[in-house]
Amino acid sequence: PTLKRTNQMQLTVNLVPGNPTHDEDTGLLHLYNTSAYRHWLLVLPPYPATGQRSAGHLYGTVAYYTENLPVAGVVVAQFTLAFDGPFTFAG
Repeated sequence: PTLKRTNQMQLTVNLVPGNPTHDEDTGLLHLYNTSAYRHWLLVLPPYPATGQRSAGHLYGTVAYYTENLPVAGVVVAQFTLAFDGPFTFAG
């Protein structure tokens, strides 16, 4: 995902409906249904030369959510995070 030209990030995850981070009570689906704003921690891939990772904070909401329910295979959720303000590196 990239934030270079937009304030949105599209992600796909393997969906575990009973997991509190995915469910409609406290998870992604709840955040989408309520348009709730929250802080998100973004951990970037390791830098090739050093292997060190960078992380930072963003503030935003789940702007789009859909589930793919195949007959066979992995159930996935696709969602879009929309952010207000800049990416702030963690110390």
